This record gives sequence, structure tokens and C-alpha cells, in this order.
Amino acid sequence: MKTYDRYARRRGRVLNILSQQSIDALFVTCAVNVTYVSAFAGHDSFVLLGGNKKIFLTDSRYIEDARLALKGWDVRLVRTSVYETIT
Repeated sequence: MKTYDRYARRRGRVLNILSQQSIDALFVTCAVNVTYVSAFAGHDSFVLLGGNKKIFLTDSRYIEDARLALKGWDVRLVRTSVYETIT
């Protein structure tokens, strides 16, 4: 099984649960869970999932690696605050 497929299935399960519970989005902050849905293991990274959106947020230490590794994701740089960035 390809790694990409494994993580895509995981995200699919999460999105199905969100849909069943009428939840618009999920903000993932725990590093283990960020890796679980994205396959990226950088510290101080976050994921916002909802609908057809896959947003990966990280700081300057990991931004280039994340952009290279996470094809199909909207990868955003957190400059000051993750909450300011998602707003």
C-alpha cells in the first residue's frame, strides 16, 4: 500500500465522521494527530480539515519541506500566531 493512499484514507474517515456529525471543520493541534492525517512530522504544525479543504500550517523551519511533501495541500506559513493565520 502506498503511503499517500494510507493517509488519504485516514483523512477520508475523519471527514466522514465530521459530515455525519454535521461538523464543518476540524482543527488538529496535537503533533501525533497532525502526522496521522498528513504524513508530515514537523513540530509546531497544525492541520485544518473541512469540506474539500486540506490546510497545513507550520512555521518557517518546516515550510519548504511541507510544500514539497504535501502535494494537493494548501500549505501556509505561520508568522506570528496560528490562530491569526487561520482567521
